[in-house]
Amino acid sequence: MRFGIFSIFDYWPRVKNVSRYFSDILDLAERAEVLGFDTFWISEHHFTNYGGILPRPQILLAALAQRTHTIRLGTAVSLIPFDNPVRLAEDFGLIDVLSGGRLEFGVGRGLFGFEYDGLGIHPDESRARLEEGVEVIRAAWQSEHLTYAGRFTNVDNLTILPRTLQKPHPPLYVAAVSPESYEWAGREGHSILQVLYFAPIEGTAKQVVDYRSRLKQHRHDSSSKMLVAISPTHVAATSESAKQEAAEPLMNYVGMVGELLPTETKSEQYRAYTKLRPAMKKLTYDVLYSERPTVIGDPDQVIRRIENMNHILGIDEFVSFVNFGGMEHELTLRSMELFAKQVMPHFRSRGESRSPEAQNHAQGETK
Repeated sequence: MRFGIFSIFDYWPRVKNVSRYFSDILDLAERAEVLGFDTFWISEHHFTNYGGILPRPQILLAALAQRTHTIRLGTAVSLIPFDNPVRLAEDFGLIDVLSGGRLEFGVGRGLFGFEYDGLGIHPDESRARLEEGVEVIRAAWQSEHLTYAGRFTNVDNLTILPRTLQKPHPPLYVAAVSPESYEWAGREGHSILQVLYFAPIEGTAKQVVDYRSRLKQHRHDSSSKMLVAISPTHVAATSESAKQEAAEPLMNYVGMVGELLPTETKSEQYRAYTKLRPAMKKLTYDVLYSERPTVIGDPDQVIRRIENMNHILGIDEFVSFVNFGGMEHELTLRSMELFAKQVMPHFRSRGESRSPEAQNHAQGETK
């Protein structure tokens, strides 16, 4: 099992200014590499303190590529509908070169209608723009000369430079929340990125079974596809300390998301998201801690929670969502160190990977 670190870049000005925030992020990436984490993932959002201080993740990835040497660098996610996919192929091709072939490319379409409004794009086009955009980017990375005729992109005989170092292209992941995203990922043979604390894990498990069935149906090798689970994580020496230290930051974060989720939408593609807001606003810390797949506790508790997650879902990588809700930088670093020294060795010494149940699901069998 691989292990990673993720930041959503929710910004709390009362805690630190933006310059300090980015200084701390660079420190987190460097520390993650030294501690032996495999990946470092960053987000993209617009027009709000919920991640809006990082509107173009490729710029920060270029800096991280020069501050690190071995850790893989990923987007979770690049919001494909908001940009020209030809430009994205160029930008992220350059990131792959600057990092020495360490790019992990996660893609999605975003949650918020105000981002579409601000960029002059109708949310009804979100899925079509995502799917076509990814098709263009993959073609650009694999073709000497790109010719494409689509609904949003029409180009003829373009030379896309620089060429990615990874062949045929960097690993590609789809952020999956809706059934349609799982279906598309399974049909096209994409790996999956999941944020797990929103809902009970049992619902996610059904989506994963359906996804793996789609992979088999469309003749994709499921063993080569990654299932990456992202969850709010905080480790402390005792379970009481961990629970207390994470309480205010996690509820800050959940409150921010709940306020931004829509109560109504212009697009049927986002109708399901209007149901998330009341559900998020009802979430209590006790429910998040005890009944949702958050990973908060002492090292032994954290091990058990990840083992349970792996048993149910069959994950290939667990990514700790850190520094949420204005969490103090020193607490984040201490949590990462405990995780690296007391949690990761448990899985790596055992060669922990997909559980037998998940392996059967990957082969299209259910019990």
